[in-house]
Amino acid sequence: MTIRWMSPEDLDRVAWIWLEGNLSGHPFIPASYWKENAPAVREQLAAAAVLVCQREEEIAGFVGLDGESIAGLFVAPDQQNRGVGTALLRHCQQRYPRLRLTVYEENEGARRLYERLGFRQTASRETPHPGHRELVMEWRAADR
Repeated sequence: MTIRWMSPEDLDRVAWIWLEGNLSGHPFIPASYWKENAPAVREQLAAAAVLVCQREEEIAGFVGLDGESIAGLFVAPDQQNRGVGTALLRHCQQRYPRLRLTVYEENEGARRLYERLGFRQTASRETPHPGHRELVMEWRAADR
């Protein structure tokens, strides 16, 4: 696995992983929401700080960063449970003394990954989707 900054040639694959990741990871949110937002997110991804994890010749996953905030972590469906998300998060943990993120409370798989890597819930809040809360989680190198 190689972790590197996203290049313009990676955008199609990264945008596809974003959409597929949201559709499979958030079945409690209408699919139309993710599909309608995909063009705007694609534009945001093109301008964002994005690290990709490449396995062989293909992008297997990515993490979007906004300073010490993880804007999103996504792994291609056929690459899940193969260490891609863990590798991306550990890469970030080696470079930042503190990281923050939000995750839907119902997204149990993602929550377990974050907890396993030392993230702790610091708050919870409502989302634009009534009845669905998101957890605010934080990791600090000093807490290792």
